[in-house]
Amino acid sequence: MKVEKLVLYISSFMAFMPLLIKGQTITGKVCDQTGKAVEYANIVYLDSYMHYQAGSITKENGAFSIPIVDDKVSGYLITSFVGMSSDTIKISSDVQQPLLIVLKTQSEELNEVVVKGTRNLFKNGQDMITANVQNTILAKAGNLDKLMNQIPFVSGGGGKYNVFGRGEAVVYLNNRKVYDNNILNTINSDQVKKVQVITNPGTRYSADVKAVIKIYTIDNPDGIGGNVYSNLTFGRKFSNYEGASIVYNLGKCQFVGGIGYANYKTREYAEDRTAILTDPNKLYTNDVTLNYNMNFKSTNLGITFQPSSLQTLGFNTQLTMYEHKHLIDDARINHFTNDVEDFYADGRNISKIKPTKWLTNMFYSQSIGKTRIDLTNDILLGKQGRTSAYDEQSKVSVSTDNKSDYLMNSFVADLNTQLSSRFSLNYGGEFTYSHHKQSFDFAEENIETEMKKTQNKNEQLLGATFINLCTSIGKFSFTGGIRYEYADWSYFMNNMKQKSQSKTYSNLFPTLNIAYNPNQFTNVSLGYRQTVRRPGYAELNDNIEYQSRYYYVQGYSLFTHSINLLASYKNFRLIGSCDFVNDDIVMTRNIFGTKQDIVLSKASNISNYVRWSAGANWWHKFGIYTPYLEFGTGSQTFSYTYMNMTKHFNDPYVNFKVHNTFSLRKNLNIMLFVDYYGKNYSLFKETTEQWNTQLSVSKDIRNWSFQLSLNNMLSPRSHTSTTRCNWVNDISYSNRDNRNASLLISYTFNYKQKKYNTNTRTSEINRF
Repeated sequence: MKVEKLVLYISSFMAFMPLLIKGQTITGKVCDQTGKAVEYANIVYLDSYMHYQAGSITKENGAFSIPIVDDKVSGYLITSFVGMSSDTIKISSDVQQPLLIVLKTQSEELNEVVVKGTRNLFKNGQDMITANVQNTILAKAGNLDKLMNQIPFVSGGGGKYNVFGRGEAVVYLNNRKVYDNNILNTINSDQVKKVQVITNPGTRYSADVKAVIKIYTIDNPDGIGGNVYSNLTFGRKFSNYEGASIVYNLGKCQFVGGIGYANYKTREYAEDRTAILTDPNKLYTNDVTLNYNMNFKSTNLGITFQPSSLQTLGFNTQLTMYEHKHLIDDARINHFTNDVEDFYADGRNISKIKPTKWLTNMFYSQSIGKTRIDLTNDILLGKQGRTSAYDEQSKVSVSTDNKSDYLMNSFVADLNTQLSSRFSLNYGGEFTYSHHKQSFDFAEENIETEMKKTQNKNEQLLGATFINLCTSIGKFSFTGGIRYEYADWSYFMNNMKQKSQSKTYSNLFPTLNIAYNPNQFTNVSLGYRQTVRRPGYAELNDNIEYQSRYYYVQGYSLFTHSINLLASYKNFRLIGSCDFVNDDIVMTRNIFGTKQDIVLSKASNISNYVRWSAGANWWHKFGIYTPYLEFGTGSQTFSYTYMNMTKHFNDPYVNFKVHNTFSLRKNLNIMLFVDYYGKNYSLFKETTEQWNTQLSVSKDIRNWSFQLSLNNMLSPRSHTSTTRCNWVNDISYSNRDNRNASLLISYTFNYKQKKYNTNTRTSEINRF
C-alpha cells in the first residue's frame, strides 16, 4: 500500500512539473497475462535510495521510454495499473533492453471508485494533434461530423474532412483505412476514444496524402458488444440513416460485422449564368430546381486472430451499393446574343448513378526482435452505371449511357526497426495494379450534338519504396525520409493505345520534420513535404457529357512543395503552411462547338502558384462552461489571363469558429456553435461567405444517447461561386437545403474496438 501511495504521489507530481532530463533511456513494453498490451500504465524510475528520478506512461501498444539523467543506471523501475498488481524491477547498466513487463490481475475485488476531474482535450506532439474524446465534453458532440468540427483546424462533413492549410485528409478507423466515407456514419462521438490529426505525414504514406486523421473507438477485452443507431433529419425533405455494428471477442479471435442503410434526400434551387464575352457576346441562363435522392446499403464481415501480442492476422470484406438519382426539374433555359433573346425552353435533366464496390483486405503483422512487420493486400472490384436524360418542351432530347468496371490489387509492406533507444528506422514498399474500363453511348432527337461514342481503358502499374529515420536529441526530435514512386499509366481509346495521353512518372518525394519540446506545456514542429496528385480516372477520359444545350462537361499531374508549422502552449495552438504548387489540375472553361456558343468544362493543368495559411485556436474549461475559439486566414498568389488581360485572384480570406459547451447535471449538455467561412478564391473560382450554426441538446440515459439539433436556422441559404476563365464568366447561385432539425438516437452495449493494427494502405483507390 505504501508503494501504491508513493506511485500516486509521483504521478500527480509529474502532471504539473516539466521533465528536463537527458542521458540514457530505459525502454520496454507492458502487457497482461494474455499478452495484450496495457495502455496508460504508470512507469516510475527510482534511484538506489528510492528517490524519484523520472516517469512516464505506456502508449497504446504498451511501449514506454524513460530518459534518465545519470550516465550510470542503478535503481528500481516500478510499474502499476488500476486492477493489477504492481511490479518492481531492479535496474542496472547491463540490463537487457527492451524490457518486457507482465502485470497480473488482482484476485481481490475492488470497491467502486468515482473519480471526477478535468482532462486536457487536446495535446500537440511533433506533427500531430491528439484529441482526447473519451470521458470529455467531446464525447457529447453527437455524430462523427459534429465531433470532427470540434477538433483543432479540422472541418468538413459526410466522412470527408479537411485539415486547415493542408487539404483533404485520409481517414483511418482503428488503424484501418476508410475506403467508403458512409461507413463513418456508424460512429457516434460517445464511441470514440481519441482522434489523432497528423499534419505532416511521413514517407510511409503515399505521396498524394496531404494529412491523416486517425479515429480510435473504445475497447473492451472480452465478450460481445455493439451499437445500433438512427439519425433522422427534417429539412425541405426527410432523410434517415440507420445502422448496426457488432464485435465479438473470443479469446484470441475477434469477429466483426455490420450493416448500414441511408436514404438521403434534399431539394435545392439554383441559377446558372454563363457568359461568353467574345464579339458577339452570348449569355446562357438556367434556372432549376434540384432534387437529390441517395440510397446507400452496406455490409461488412471481418475475422482477426491474434495468437500473441507479437502476431496478428486476418481479413475484412465489405460490400457497398448505391443509387444516386439527381433530378433537375422546372428548368428554364434562356440564351441571348448581344442582349437579344434568341432561344427559350423549359426542360429537365435526370441522371442516375449506380456504383457497386466489393473490397477485401487481408493483413499479417509480426514482431521479430526489434523489428515490426506489417503486410497488407487490398483487392477491389467495382462497377458503375451512369445514365443521363435531357428533355426540352420543343421535343429535343439527349440521353447518355456510361458503363464502367474496374479492378485494383495493392500489396503494401511496412517495417519498423528500433535501432537503439534513440533511433528507429521505418521502411517498406508498395506494388499496385489497377485498370478501369468504360464505354460511352448516347442518343439524340431533334438536335445534333458533337458527342462521340467511345470505349476507353486506363491501366496502371505503381511501384514505390520508402525509408524514414526517427531520432531524438535532448529536447529535439527529428524525422526525415524519402519515398520513390514509379507509375506507368496507359490510356487506350477503342483498343488503341494513345501515346499522347499515356504517361510514365518516376519521382522522389522527401519529407523532413523537426520538433522542439522544451517542457510539458510547449511544442513546436516545423516540417517539409513534397506531394503529388495524379488525375483521377474520371479526369482522364475523352467522353463529353451533355448537361444542357449550351453546357458540356469533359473528363494530368500536380506536384506541391509544402512547409508546415504546428505549435502549442498549454491550451493555445498555432498552425501555418506555405505551398508551392506546380501544374495544378483544375476544371477550366473553354469555348466549344462550331458556332462557338457552347461552354466546355474540362480538366486541365494550369501554371504554378503559391498559397499560404495561418490559424490559431484556444479553449478552456470554466466550471460547467467550455469555450472554443478558432481563427484562420490565408491567400494565394495566382494570376490568370482572362479576356486577354492578366487578372489576380489573391484576395485573403478569414475564417473563425466560436463554440460554446455547457455541461450540466445528470448528463445533460447544451452546445451552441457558430462557424464562419469568408469569401475566398480557389484558383480562378471565387466563393462567397458561408455561415453555419448549431444548437444542440444531448442527454445520456444508461446505454442510450439522445441528441436534438437545430442546424443553420439563422444562417443564410444563399451561396454563390463565380469562375472567370478564358473568355467565360460562369456564375452559379444556389439556395441550399441547409436548414434542418435532426434527432440522433443511439444504443450502445459493451462497445468494442476492432483489433486491426496495420497503419499503411494504398491511396490508389481514391482515383476510382
